Amino acid sequence: MEKNYSYISELRKRIISVIAFFVIVLIVAMAFSKKLVLMFLNSNLPSNVNLVTLNPYENISLFLYLGFFIAVTFTIPFLFYQIIKYLKPGLTQNERKFLTIIPFVSLLLFLTGASFGYFLTKYIIVPFLSNLALSIDIVNNWSINQYMKFIIYLSLANGLMFQMPLVILSLVKFNILKPEQIKKLRKYVIISLLVLAAIITPPDLFSLVIMVIPLVLLFELSLIIAKFMKRKEVVK
Repeated sequence: MEKNYSYISELRKRIISVIAFFVIVLIVAMAFSKKLVLMFLNSNLPSNVNLVTLNPYENISLFLYLGFFIAVTFTIPFLFYQIIKYLKPGLTQNERKFLTIIPFVSLLLFLTGASFGYFLTKYIIVPFLSNLALSIDIVNNWSINQYMKFIIYLSLANGLMFQMPLVILSLVKFNILKPEQIKKLRKYVIISLLVLAAIITPPDLFSLVIMVIPLVLLFELSLIIAKFMKRKEVVK
């Protein structure tokens, strides 16, 4: 009974640490949010789009959205770190080595995915939508609040989807699934990626394909690494 209470107490402490870390990063990000918002808007706005505010509170929302995105970016690897610390006593030496690199890999994958989402939005999706409106004689006066949410949402979604290799490798490393079992799920994974991409991107085939291809390649690369990792373990 005391042992179970100890585990619950430790878990609660880890959860509180993650929440506190998120809040601290959010506050720091908010302190620099004005400069970040200006940099973001100046580098991301097409010439045929005008941004407008629709209510007095929209400007405050800009800072919140950007601060939230930055806080999530840095909290994800910290969350993995806390999970590792919680699980560490019950892991083998080999498993501990694997988990040690996860926070760094997670941050790298998230930044890569978020950057991909940002440039996909900036150079393909936003120009497509703005030109589509002009083609039917609609002026692009966009809500600055909705525009910021749109960019951040797509960047955040891509950053999270790029965590897929970590999920696959972890499932294989801890013998929850074998590479052969994951391979059999390939068609379901690809269909799921297509559905997610269709939800996230505008309704045009070009944007959908551009978003899905890197995710499918990530899945296939993860399978190759997982097979290699399993063979290495067998050799040992």
